[in-house]
Amino acid sequence: MIAAEIGAALKARVASLVFSPAIPVAWPGRDYTPTGIRFLAVQIEGLPNQRLTIGGTSRITGFVSVNVAIPAGKGTGEADSIADAVAAHFPVDLRETLPSATLRITETPSVRGGYRDGAYWRVPVIIPFEAFA
Repeated sequence: MIAAEIGAALKARVASLVFSPAIPVAWPGRDYTPTGIRFLAVQIEGLPNQRLTIGGTSRITGFVSVNVAIPAGKGTGEADSIADAVAAHFPVDLRETLPSATLRITETPSVRGGYRDGAYWRVPVIIPFEAFA
């Protein structure tokens, strides 16, 4: 249940990003067919949990990967600008209280180097998080 709460909160934060024109999102576990326009591809990765006390608090860690994808061949500026906006939307120490945990962004998100993936130029944004439950 905690994993579902964390995933829902992180997805809601991504969904609250505002771009003009809007950018579609490829959500984890959902079918998505790129249409030749820009999009965001989201993946949430959990890392091993740590039990901090016997019968008590656990520390849950992981990261959100938001890949910015734009049609290749048009330069990198648009993807870099979108990636910067995604990173700024998840400031370090952003906290959210969930029903079963407290979620926190643990580091400033990192915008990684872009790469060509078929017809798209992709720029990953890695957003580390932790939750105490």
